[in-house]
Amino acid sequence: MTPGEIGTLAGRIFNYHLPSNWILRDQEDQNDHGIDAEIEVKDSKGLAQGKDYVFKVQIKGEEHSRFVLDNQFLSFTLRTSKLQYYLSFNIPVILIVVEVDSERVFWLSITDNEDLIDKARHATTDSVQIHLPVQNLIKRRDEPSTQAVLEAVFRSWDYLAVKGVTNSVKRFGDLSPASLESRIATMGDALYKAHHQQLENLLGKRDFVRFYDVASRLIESSIVPGADRFVAGLFYRRALRIAPTSQTLVDQMVDLARISGFLIRLARQERTTNLRHYAIGLARCVDFRYSIDSLMANHNAEKALGDSPEGFLFRIQMHAPYLRVCTSLKKIIDLLGVIAAKGQYNIFYDVYTECAPSLLYYKAVQQERGSKGAINYFSEWLNATFKFCLTYAVLVGNIHRVAKLYSLALHAQLFDADETRELKLQLSSIDASAFTALDEEEKNYNTQEKVSFLDLSNDQQKNYFRDTARNMGMDPDDSDNELGRIVARGLQNYDPTDILTDCEHLFVEYRPGGIVASALRMHSAGGMHMLLCLKHKHVHGTGNLLSELYDSSSQGPFRGFKQQHCGNCSDCVPRAPEWKWSLAWQWEERPKHEGFLNELHNW
Repeated sequence: MTPGEIGTLAGRIFNYHLPSNWILRDQEDQNDHGIDAEIEVKDSKGLAQGKDYVFKVQIKGEEHSRFVLDNQFLSFTLRTSKLQYYLSFNIPVILIVVEVDSERVFWLSITDNEDLIDKARHATTDSVQIHLPVQNLIKRRDEPSTQAVLEAVFRSWDYLAVKGVTNSVKRFGDLSPASLESRIATMGDALYKAHHQQLENLLGKRDFVRFYDVASRLIESSIVPGADRFVAGLFYRRALRIAPTSQTLVDQMVDLARISGFLIRLARQERTTNLRHYAIGLARCVDFRYSIDSLMANHNAEKALGDSPEGFLFRIQMHAPYLRVCTSLKKIIDLLGVIAAKGQYNIFYDVYTECAPSLLYYKAVQQERGSKGAINYFSEWLNATFKFCLTYAVLVGNIHRVAKLYSLALHAQLFDADETRELKLQLSSIDASAFTALDEEEKNYNTQEKVSFLDLSNDQQKNYFRDTARNMGMDPDDSDNELGRIVARGLQNYDPTDILTDCEHLFVEYRPGGIVASALRMHSAGGMHMLLCLKHKHVHGTGNLLSELYDSSSQGPFRGFKQQHCGNCSDCVPRAPEWKWSLAWQWEERPKHEGFLNELHNW
């Protein structure tokens, strides 16, 4: 066959193997130029699912392919210029190689392939060899094979998002701590000093009711100058972050977003660049914090679900929040670059320290998801900006904030021993008291005991699961949220102290099940839980509330476990009044009864 005939046949074979909801759009203007086609994956109803489900394909045909390395890889020759062209796209590109003789369709993701990126960057020849794993096959009516391609597309979109962050880091101007002292002396630091002085005056007594009243009147006043109203808004925002609250995380974010919106509107009215940068920076920090908290919760759930069907669905859903985090971070880095270039170091410091914990969370996620090159770029930028902010805080005499920021760096293990020693010497050369403060933080960090989850109180453990569930969109306080109702039931079943105190022979066998239990790793979520009498081998099970299973005194004719077995039992031995159930007790107690519990395996 001629090359043209092979190419035409390869296209037909590839199209034949595609699922019906994969829409192939030909993009060839002429043979073998540019990208061959674009694919959009529709949902089961034929509706578009957004740009994340769109990718490019370059289709190559061969009559007989060559296989290498014990026939584990198909070896394909590609022009270097073509590879570099495919890597320039801001959309995933999948290379398709069709062996027309066997009608097998092999594929390889180009966009996020570190080996190919390195070859394209350092190539000295006109062509490169590309190895496609033989297990990368697209088969007709074989869902796992097409799911693998789709997951590769999602990983490529993630890679492109991180690439955007990396490019922002590369564009970021040089921050020289050595130039800070003279710059601060010439520009002053009025907003920084006024901001924190007023916080000290108004919030020092922690009378938040009076504070909110005074701050609100200042913010809403039509007489008070705009700059003073802006500062009052900063006070208010600070109070929202430090005042005791019973709000959910989402409600806190809504309040912070609301005050951030006010600051942006006021800055625009004042037509002041530094206020606008300040307001936009703080608003972006709120968005980034909300995005990264949600991503962290879902990231941990994804790891827990592994390769299960639920895990595959979670990985698909993870793609959108990951892109949102990367986009939000890119905006923050770009804005910080502008702020630094204009010498607005007071604003840079406040915006940066506001989002510093979230930046460290992002680094943790990236170490598991991102490429080595992207991680290195971000880590170097993070270290440099952390040192810059520490230097700034020392220069303006705020040793308390130096200590807090340094403590954060210690817990994140941001600097190695040599960097830490050099940093302490540099900061103490500016202000001798800085060395004492940093040394004290190190002592506190080194003496801190690592607290096990089992050492937390039941209420602390339940609050952890409650907050994690909210971050994952399963709010237990939202009665309209189906998964949230499962979480709420799990929280009610979490601690069976009120049941087990009645008799030392009672035991609860938790058998969690379903996506909520897998995502949260919560022993009492979903599934079927059993209430047992270990003395007489009575067993009752429920997928609902254990309290209702045990005591039916308020449920009409239904007879609960207590009514059926405990009322007239002569072997009942109440536990001590001070006894409390704990997760640690559960883990220690269960192996003692494993023989009986194993008999209930198929119960």
